Amino acid sequence: MGLLVVFPTCVTAAPLQLSGPQGAAAILHEDHVSMRLAADLLRRDLRSVGGKKPARATRLDDCAKTCIVIGRHDSPLVRAIARAEGVDLSALKNQWERYERVVIASRRRPGTQILLIAGSDTRGAVYGVVDLTRELGVSAFEWWADVKPPLRELVSVDAKRVLSTTPHVQYRGVFLNDEDWGLQPWAAKTFDPSGDIGPATYSRIFELLWRLKANIVWPAMHESTKPFYQMAGNAQTAGDYAIVVGTSHAEPMMRNNVREWDKKTRGAFNFFSNRDSLVRYWSERAEQVKGFENMYSTGIRGIHDSAMEGARNVDEARDGVGAAIAVQRELLSKAQGKPARQIPQALTLYKEVLEIYKAGLRVPDDITLIWPDDNYGYLHQLSTAGEAKRAGGAGLYYHISYWGRPHDYLWLGTTHPALIRDQLERALSTGARKTWIVNVGDIKPAEYLTQYFLDLAFDRNKVDITPRAHLEAWMAAQFGAAHAAENASIMTSYYDLAWERRPEFMGFSQTEPTTATRRTDYMQAGGEEAELRLERYQSLVTRAQAVAAALPAGLKDAYFQLVLYPVRASANLNTRILKLELAAQYARQGRPSAHRYALQAKAAQAAIAADTAQYNEQGNGK
Repeated sequence: MGLLVVFPTCVTAAPLQLSGPQGAAAILHEDHVSMRLAADLLRRDLRSVGGKKPARATRLDDCAKTCIVIGRHDSPLVRAIARAEGVDLSALKNQWERYERVVIASRRRPGTQILLIAGSDTRGAVYGVVDLTRELGVSAFEWWADVKPPLRELVSVDAKRVLSTTPHVQYRGVFLNDEDWGLQPWAAKTFDPSGDIGPATYSRIFELLWRLKANIVWPAMHESTKPFYQMAGNAQTAGDYAIVVGTSHAEPMMRNNVREWDKKTRGAFNFFSNRDSLVRYWSERAEQVKGFENMYSTGIRGIHDSAMEGARNVDEARDGVGAAIAVQRELLSKAQGKPARQIPQALTLYKEVLEIYKAGLRVPDDITLIWPDDNYGYLHQLSTAGEAKRAGGAGLYYHISYWGRPHDYLWLGTTHPALIRDQLERALSTGARKTWIVNVGDIKPAEYLTQYFLDLAFDRNKVDITPRAHLEAWMAAQFGAAHAAENASIMTSYYDLAWERRPEFMGFSQTEPTTATRRTDYMQAGGEEAELRLERYQSLVTRAQAVAAALPAGLKDAYFQLVLYPVRASANLNTRILKLELAAQYARQGRPSAHRYALQAKAAQAAIAADTAQYNEQGNGK
């Protein structure tokens, strides 16, 4: 549940029943769209756990025995209840994303109990709801991975009064990237009425961010996807869910250059030769989005993920980027009618921008510096003692999915949690706690790694927990305590094997530009290392299939998505490649077993295709 302060209260100490044979608690919320969405989320979750549908209350008088009230601490609804019941919520004043949860034996309505969730702000109240649903046993991936909570007759929660602490990292979120492969075609063909990644899809994404206690998104931005701010309803949906919208390292001023910059009408994307056109382009968007909660990427790169156009050397690039930032800040200040220092801005020091920064780029003190990793989970550098004192603070941009040179890994989530923990602990030790963004690709199948990253961002104390312990607790939350240790062991070994060589890298080739696959290094010892690797994978498959067979029917789909598919797919990919390598070697040696190994390699490819078809067909294609 994150960091919570629990303190005694004279109101009540016995567990509070929220659902039972006589029905479920009624839910009342502040008259605010985000509070309504949070109440709807809780209503669905409580019904999925207890089987009873909570009533919608429009006023306190609609509640009978138990009423859950959701709202910001300074809303008329919450203020009235706090005043009538003598509850002091002053600890929430001027706080960032905190909440108090108080169970009240009402003195104004004898016989009625009120579970009050009061937020310091909108997201604080939302996180109070999220922590309650976690306590009820609902997974963050109840929709995205079909994790069904066990149904029980009595549903109760701890009645102790709690006061949450402020999240350790202020802005925590995801970058939806390389969506061409999964998220965009899925949304377009099976889910979103817009025919693209539109409001229906973003509603589900934003609810997932709520459940992961994240608050910022860098939207999908490849050419396959209509730009976020050109899709009717996207911006309003973000506002409804109180999600901050940013843009990637290549998209200054909330612009999606890939689809929005037309060279025929606007000219070259060159700040040196076509400055006026670029300024108009940025100004248009600054005016369009000024009413929303945004974090603006500053600086300038190429149209997509490429270097700045027109700069002949790093010194010219440095001066050009500095001038572009100055212009952008003037545009933001003019659009919003306040000093630029009061508007959230960031500069992501990705690829060549890091070299430009090192060449002496002067970045205004209030702009957040976002440090990148090397695309494979290792941070390039972090703040010096001087940089750590900047008003804008620092953050990081981290990959658990990547498409690009020298090789991509988009298929499976395989970054080792121990590496993630090591790198994030380094970031925390240097004070990088303003903005953390994780590149999650299509979201699936990086569910666990996404939550691990965001858990550490929200609660710095989770860094002190071993990755194995965190993974075991997560497995218990998804599939129950009985198999948690075994599942954590299986997946730790899965990450260990991928640490040696990710499945996507087993061809020992490079992409962009593509190079030919070559003989695997696992054959250097004559094939023994290959055989040992295959034995390790087969052991994991056997163990994972045994757990799958023991799980209740309602959890089998989720287990297939979160454990069985990645384990079997990795094993079959390794089998396909290594068995074929062994077959070739044995054929050269004239051994009859060569044909059998070749058939096993072919069967492994067929198994990957069959498992992938099953994965994509689950939930009628969801």
